[in-house]
Amino acid sequence: MKDMRRNSEFVRTGQFSEMVDMLDDGTVDAAIANISITAKCEGRFDFSLLVGA
Repeated sequence: MKDMRRNSEFVRTGQFSEMVDMLDDGTVDAAIANISITAKCEGRFDFSLLVGA
């Protein structure tokens, strides 16, 4: 894998709602979790498509 020369930081949150709020206000750029794609969430966030799905 090619080094993209970017710094990254992993941030743990105590609650799911905290993670979603951080995404919404731009504190973080991405979230990794078992997030269900609901109509409500899809209206707020851009979900990536699974490869091979």
